[in-house]
Order: sequence, then C-alpha cells, then structure tokens
Amino acid sequence: MGIPSYFGHLLRQYSDILIQLKDSKYAFHQIDRLFFDLNCAVHPCAKKVADTTEYKNQDSYENKIIHETIQYICKIVKITDPQEVVYIAIDGVAPRAKMEQQRMRRFKSAKEKAQIRKIKKQFGKEPIPGKLWDTNAITPGTPFMEKLSQGIQRAIVADHFLKQYNIIFSDSNHPGEGEHKIMSYIRDHSGKQINVIYGLDADLIMLSMIQSSPIYLLRERIHFGKSLDIDEVEFLYLDIKKLEQYLIQEFQLIVNGPFNKHEFRRRLLDDYIFLCFLMGNDFVPHSPSLSIKNKGIELLLEIYGKLYKKFADHLVDRKTLKVHHKMLCCLCRELYNREEILLRQRWKKLRHFKARFDRCETILERKLEELNKYPILNRDLEHNLRMGEKRWIHRYYKLGFFMNKNQYQIPCKNFIESLLWTFQYYYHGCPSWTWYYRYRHAPPFEDICRYLEDDLKKINTIQWKPTEPYTPFQQLMTVLPKSSMSLLPKSYQTLLLNKDIRIEPFFPIDFQVDTLFHVFYWQCLPVLPVIDNQLLLKVIKKCRLTTEEKMRNKYRNCFSNKNLSL
Repeated sequence: MGIPSYFGHLLRQYSDILIQLKDSKYAFHQIDRLFFDLNCAVHPCAKKVADTTEYKNQDSYENKIIHETIQYICKIVKITDPQEVVYIAIDGVAPRAKMEQQRMRRFKSAKEKAQIRKIKKQFGKEPIPGKLWDTNAITPGTPFMEKLSQGIQRAIVADHFLKQYNIIFSDSNHPGEGEHKIMSYIRDHSGKQINVIYGLDADLIMLSMIQSSPIYLLRERIHFGKSLDIDEVEFLYLDIKKLEQYLIQEFQLIVNGPFNKHEFRRRLLDDYIFLCFLMGNDFVPHSPSLSIKNKGIELLLEIYGKLYKKFADHLVDRKTLKVHHKMLCCLCRELYNREEILLRQRWKKLRHFKARFDRCETILERKLEELNKYPILNRDLEHNLRMGEKRWIHRYYKLGFFMNKNQYQIPCKNFIESLLWTFQYYYHGCPSWTWYYRYRHAPPFEDICRYLEDDLKKINTIQWKPTEPYTPFQQLMTVLPKSSMSLLPKSYQTLLLNKDIRIEPFFPIDFQVDTLFHVFYWQCLPVLPVIDNQLLLKVIKKCRLTTEEKMRNKYRNCFSNKNLSL
C-alpha cells in the first residue's frame, strides 16, 4: 500500500533506478542478505491457485497455496543466491493504526463481492455455493496461517535446496508488519552488506531510504507498470541508493548547503520522507488538495525550498524524533494559501470525468461497469460540498466528518498525531499499538494551521503511553467482516449471535461508501461504526479457547534453521 501513484511518479522521473537481472552483476558482485515481505507472494500464489484449481476440499486447496508459496520462495532464493542470510517475514499483528485500514478494506471487499454476486445472479451467473476460498484467511490467527507457518518451517529445514541457506523465519504470530520486521533486523544488524528485499510497496521505498545499508527492491516486472521501455523480463530491481542520488539532485535546485557532507544529505532525505507523509499513506490520510497526479510532491518541495532558506534548518531530526514545529506551521500555512485554488481545480477535473460504457458488449458487463464507475455516476457529495467555494470547509466537516466546523480541533489533533506517530514508527519502531487515525479524510490546512499556531498544541509535546501488541484473535475481531466470521474461534463466533453483548453493530453487512473525491468504486471507503475497543476486548476476554486455538493466539519468536542470532 502506501502513497497513491507514487510508483508511477518515480518511474516517470527516474526510469534508470530499475536494474534488469542480466545487468545486476554490474551493480553488485553478490547479494549478502535476502528479505521476503512474504505477504507480497502469498496473495499472488493464492490467486494463481484460485485461477487454476477448482475448490473441492479446503485442506488440499490450502496445501496447494502453501506449496506454491514455498516454490516461489525457492525461485527467488535461486535468482538471488544470498551469501549470508535469508529473512522471511509474514505480517504479524499490526498496530491499531494499520488495523483500521485493514478493517475498511476487508469490509468494503465483502460488500463489493456481494454486490457483484447480486448483479451476476440477475443474469443467471450465480457462482456455485461454497466454491470460493476466503482470502481473509491470510490474516494472523487463522488456521490457514498456522498451516502456512508449519509448512514453511518444514521446508527450510528439510527441503534439499532451501536447507543450504541460513534462514530466519518470522511468522504471523510474531507481532509486526512484515516490512517493519525487516527494517528492525536491518537496523539491528547494520553494515555494508548488499540487501535485497522482495516487495515493492511505496512504504517499503521510504523505509529503505531510512537505512544506511545498500538496498535493492526486487519484484515482478508487472508491478513496475506496463509502459516501461525495457526488455520483457520477469523480475527487476529498484536501486534505492540511485533513487536517493536523484532526490539529492532535486534538493540541489532548491536549497543551498554542504552537499558534500553525508549528514546534510541524510537529513534532506529525512525531510523528503516526512513531506511525503502529507501525500497520504497507510496511517495518514492525504489532503484533498494534494495528490501526486496534480504535482503535489513538486509543490511540497517548492515550499520546502522557501522554508529552508528562511529557517536554515531541517524539518525533522531522526536522532531526537522531533519535528521543527515553526517550520511545519509555515509549511501548512503555505499549503492553506493555495488550498482553495487547488480544490477548485480538482473539482473542475472531477466534473469532467464521464462514465463510458462503449466497451461493454452485454448488459451484464454494463451493470458491472456501472458499479466500477459508481462515484462518477453519483456526484451528490461533491455537488453539495462545492470544493473551494464560500463556506466549503463548513460543508466539508459535515459531509466528511459528520461534525460541525467548530469541532475542528478534534480531527486536527488526531491528524498531527498521525504525522508524529508515522515518523516515529518509521525511524524507531511502533510508538503505540493502540493509537489510530479515526477519520476517513484529512482536515483542511486552514484548520491544521490554526491548531498548530496555538502554542499549547506543539507537535513535540505529543506522547504515547507504553502499550502491548494486540493478540492475533483480537486483531481478527477488529478487522474481519461478518462474512468471514467462520475464520474465528467458535466461542468468538457465538458473540455475534448474542444481542445482549451489544457488539453486533460493529459488524454491519450493509453500509454506505464514501465517494468523496473518488473516480472508481475500489477507491471508495466504507462508512463504518466506530468500534468500542474496551467493550470488544472485554467480551472476548471471557471466551474459552481450545488448546489448539490458544497456540494460534500466542506470540512466537523467530525460527531459524541453523540457530542463527535473531
């Protein structure tokens, strides 16, 4: 996930950050360490099985997914031949901030699948009941994830090819997102080793730039876009150090300073990463006035250049994990000064989007395409909002936040928290497992300015109490829609049938989707009820678990096939 459209932006500007496999020997003589952000492989392997296998028996079907995943691991290891270590990381329990995004994505997917089934049923295309495997099984705590873990552990010990390598395996019962487990290992074992990471999320690019060790991201060609003028190869590397060099060249055009000093260049890149938080990611919503397609990054760098000349200082400090408060205030004020113009331009573009159906050959295809183009066909929210026009902010709070403008401090505080939380999470590790951003949209920069300019609301005064990760079952209850409740322990499933417990409203089957600022249905966010965490954790604490379920709900340490230092 990460910053929308960030990949395309990088490849359009710096296409030679990509290295083909045949040219990799000129970039590095050998690869020392290979890291797998394995969820990037498990999902495609599950899709491959779905496309080629009829679902008859759950065990045999899941065994095929596990087999495909292990074969894929072998394939990547063979391509890279790492000399020191292979580190395989599966997403474990995520911070609550990420769970919120997972919850929205899973609920929205369940609703969309139900809508597609309903449309197909109208045309006699109803799927055979019970023939679809639930991809939400790829979530920590499910029986499938336990089977996957056991399968990989057996393979790295017994497989004649894999057992040659030094392998560390962090499964889904080891808390943390896969990419953050990888970065934690690189931080703790830093050196001059050549590191290759299989994975290509935009967040992974930012996280890799934070590290001092040379890093190359490896992924299938299809994930880099179809328009690249390169050979038809299966895999490509993305050279993080070369990307950093290009970004430094961009900074040389807008700031003066000792570019010959590594620390100066390092801090410019840290500022760039923080600026990109404003473009949105898994934890920070992007402002409606900023987008990559509308040159949002270029605008941020232009403003940064002005502010650097004014303050002769950097925006963030990775050593203290502090943010330059006054500089951030001025940055937001500059964005506020441009906000209404940018919003009017965006609204003008949105109004010109037309839903076209000329490629639809049947009525069924047209109905499915109407669902895909739902936001274009339903512009009531934008028409009522009238972005950039008089009193638009009042309407924005009402339509996007369900509150009055005079309550602006609540979402503004939450938004500023999201910036600092993400900064600390990227550079140091999770500052709070329970914090999360509670809204679907970012506040207007006008109000963010007002909030920051109040001396009592300095960003660096924000602190989080020490917290522990959720358990796998607590995460399942937080992110799974009702249609996936069979993945829960039996005792948890019964909670939804007991109306006296009052948690059923947290699991709606039908709900509105927020079309504001969107073009396609897949971009829309679901409007879900806020979960009462205290109530939810209280009721599931009383549930009895079987011995096998207790094992699935426990934290585990990493597994090594050769007793490596973990």
